[in-house]
Amino acid sequence: MRVPEDSALHTPGPATAPRSVPLFALLTTAHVGPTVAVTIFAALLAVAEGLAVHQSVIVTAAVLAGQLTIGWGNDLRDATRDRLVVRTDKPLAAGELRSSTVIAALVAAAVACVVLSFLLGWR
Repeated sequence: MRVPEDSALHTPGPATAPRSVPLFALLTTAHVGPTVAVTIFAALLAVAEGLAVHQSVIVTAAVLAGQLTIGWGNDLRDATRDRLVVRTDKPLAAGELRSSTVIAALVAAAVACVVLSFLLGWR
């Protein structure tokens, strides 16, 4: 059975969708391990480059926000396939999170990433 590529955003979750946002599920959906690893690496590079403390903090926060968008976007894209193969380790597929919650988090992180990046200047 072929799954339409854009159906992940339109597939409803289970009838017992949660009413609150479990933070652990949202972090799991963001692929927290790689997100933290890339963010720490970026922070170390900023320090090694000799950036001022405030610039290093902004770079680190911008990279973190960008990495969150990658993880959330990936899980949104894969949600339908994950449901079809019963991936219980994926919060969206398992019904622990609503797609709309992850989309809202992704949009907030994307806006933060852009704003933080502009704070560093155009170069």
